[in-house]
Amino acid sequence: MLSEEEIKDEMARLAKEIAFYDKLYFSQSISLISDYDYDKLVLRLEELEKKYPQFKSISSPTNSIGEKTTEGFEKVHYNIPMLSLKKTYSIEEVWKFCRDAKKYSNITFFCELKLDGISINVNYKFGQLTTISTRGDGNVGDDITCNKNLFVNIPNYIEQLKSIPNVDLRGEALMTFEHFKQLNEELISLGFKPMANPRNTVSGSLKTLCIDQNTPQRNITALFYDLYCEGREELFKTRVELEKCFKDFNIPFDRHERLCGGEDDVKEFIDDVENKKDSFLYPIDGVVIKINELSLYDTFGYTNKSPRWAIAFKYRPEEVTSQLLSVEYQVGRGGVITPIAVFNPVQLAGTIVKRASLYNEQNMTALSLCEDDVLIIQKSGEIIPRVVGVDMTKRVADGKKISFITHCPSCGELLVNKNGICFCINVDCKAKKIAKITYFVSRDAMNIKTLGEKVITLLVNSGLVDNIADIYTLKFRDVARLPGMNIVSTQKLFNEIEKSKSVTFNRVLYSLGIDGVGQAAAENIAKVYNNISQLQNAKKEDLRNIKLVGNEIVNNIFVFLNKKENQILIECLQKYITSL
Repeated sequence: MLSEEEIKDEMARLAKEIAFYDKLYFSQSISLISDYDYDKLVLRLEELEKKYPQFKSISSPTNSIGEKTTEGFEKVHYNIPMLSLKKTYSIEEVWKFCRDAKKYSNITFFCELKLDGISINVNYKFGQLTTISTRGDGNVGDDITCNKNLFVNIPNYIEQLKSIPNVDLRGEALMTFEHFKQLNEELISLGFKPMANPRNTVSGSLKTLCIDQNTPQRNITALFYDLYCEGREELFKTRVELEKCFKDFNIPFDRHERLCGGEDDVKEFIDDVENKKDSFLYPIDGVVIKINELSLYDTFGYTNKSPRWAIAFKYRPEEVTSQLLSVEYQVGRGGVITPIAVFNPVQLAGTIVKRASLYNEQNMTALSLCEDDVLIIQKSGEIIPRVVGVDMTKRVADGKKISFITHCPSCGELLVNKNGICFCINVDCKAKKIAKITYFVSRDAMNIKTLGEKVITLLVNSGLVDNIADIYTLKFRDVARLPGMNIVSTQKLFNEIEKSKSVTFNRVLYSLGIDGVGQAAAENIAKVYNNISQLQNAKKEDLRNIKLVGNEIVNNIFVFLNKKENQILIECLQKYITSL
């Protein structure tokens, strides 16, 4: 049994840990742990606070509903607070909720998907859209109307609401898996890193003040689940009738719902959704169970942060554990150092995984990795597996802590830390050269297929290639003598090099690896400028008028073209590539 001091210490530790994760997520859209692990921390703190209320802090994170508002946005005050839902991973707790509710006669339950997005409020006055805002702390949110163009389906005007002075639609902003995939493909083609998951992408996008119109389209979807206005009981008296209103008014909502008579029906719906949760168009993480009859809501009442007439059942994410073997470090063409966890192969979500990105120094430090740790790897509605934590119960007592490297793993140069991201700034770093050449010859660039990373490494290490232009000065016999090469493979390589000399200008421009100039931007630039000489003489204001070429990309182009070493490189390439 814990002493009072131990209980107070645990509560203080939990509150501090939750506040740390809240700050990262709500201010930077960074999730260092899984929702499941985060929820476990909150539920444990709530359990202790309920049992020992005398030790509960006024500043406890369990008192807050959402997040602090973001600097730069106007504020929206809510007459009716935007509350959160009580969450549970226990089906027994759902049954208890249903049984307690059934003490009232003729109660039914309205079950719907728990969408894994960001809560929003959309206000209409006489049918006309006025503001879109975030939940904020539940009482005050951020006015994000300036980012209305990020949404694909929020109506500007709703005819059926034209006689009502003030209407608030409550809903969820989310991104479909298809739109998320398309966004990442476009980001990669533009030369940017892909996003980690749909929810954080939505959160980060909505909290960005006036996103540049030239950035890739976010295609955020809004799905609504509630409507507040004076006299709303005249519009609907149940959740079923509310969804009929949504349908009649052409208000977007999720149509996967079921009216349930009791706990057995609710359990059946929960099981049905779990069996097909991977087939939905957008991320979900559970089921919401609400009392269908709105007239009983005041009877059930509210806590300071959630209604008592609803509960959210959340599915445990699919995750596996595996022993850490090592941490490797990749050097990108721009010098960014990315840590990679290597672990014993395990099956996760139908695939065998043995490596997962640790993203950056900040994330790796937060995980506090030690040698031989057992990692918790998760894939929950995301594109790639993530290391979401360490199984502390299996940590070796004298395990040696793994610190982020201080020097480049390739050239040994001291790394530079910029905003939590480490860089190698050595221009002669072999790993950077190999990464740049690998990018240059890739399928969507110059498409020299035979030049894989292994061959490129051989060419660089042997001194035959130092930059991308050196590819076109290679001698047949020098390449044929390399380990693993022969006359046939060398001839194939030289045929592909010859063919690459006639690629279109947009592909050459993309292959140069200018920050932000991906496939789409390069294609749009090439429609205006026929070769590099014309681009070198372009004016910044003219470039800014090209679709997908914003201020930052324009500056990157001018910085690249004005560097002496790049000018020399371009002159060399112009001798061989006709379109340049």
